[in-house]
Amino acid sequence: MRSKQAWGWLAAGVVALGLNGFYQDGGAAWAHRMVDQLRDQIAERSSVMANLAAEQFNSVAERLQLAAARNESSSAAWRPR
Repeated sequence: MRSKQAWGWLAAGVVALGLNGFYQDGGAAWAHRMVDQLRDQIAERSSVMANLAAEQFNSVAERLQLAAARNESSSAAWRPR
C-alpha cells in the first residue's frame, strides 16, 4: 500500500515539475494571461482596500481630535482662578 502511494506521489511530482518547466518557458500563454489578470485584480482590490482603510483612519483621527478639543475646553472652563 505505501509503495503504491509513494509511486503516486513521485509521479505527481514529476508531472508538476514538467508542467512548471513548460509554464516557465512560456509554453502556456493562456496560463500567463490568466496569472497576469489575477495579479491585476489583486492589485486593484488591494488599492481599494488601502483607500478604505485610510479613509477610516482619517475619520477616527478627526473624531479623536474633536474629543480632545472638547476635553481641553471643558477642563479649562472648570479651573479655579
